[in-house]
Amino acid sequence: MQKVRRKWNKAVKIDRYFSSFLVLVVVSSTGMAFKLRGEEYRGFHIDYSEVRDSPNFETLRAAMNKQIDMVLAVGVPDRLRSFFQGVPLKVRAGKESWAGHYTGQRGKDVALTSGFLSSGRKPALLHEFRIASASVRRPEKSASRVSAGFKAKRLAASAGG
Repeated sequence: MQKVRRKWNKAVKIDRYFSSFLVLVVVSSTGMAFKLRGEEYRGFHIDYSEVRDSPNFETLRAAMNKQIDMVLAVGVPDRLRSFFQGVPLKVRAGKESWAGHYTGQRGKDVALTSGFLSSGRKPALLHEFRIASASVRRPEKSASRVSAGFKAKRLAASAGG
């Protein structure tokens, strides 16, 4: 009986060490994958996976950091800043018909194109965050309807004045 108990205790110890080792491996590999896919800048997470191998990667990173700096320079309230920092950012490769995009679907991320970041000077990220916060505050409206309503108001104001 004593021998069986010792073997059992030894097996439980090995199992505990193995489980701890497995958890350590899983956590560290997840952390490594996170670092390969994205980076943190001033509390914002940016996924550069599509443009990481681009020859102008450092320029794209500097441009994205400038977009984040523009958002923070506006002086948004802490609550809104926390919301913005919770929205995943992604840099997409190539040029699209849009500079930035928030769909409110799938991963609910904000995407900026590398084509815009290479030459753009406007605060596209701030605009996309505005759409994201509006779609969260008014979930009955989709992000595209909020954007369309904003454009209609802007056109009406410019036509009237």
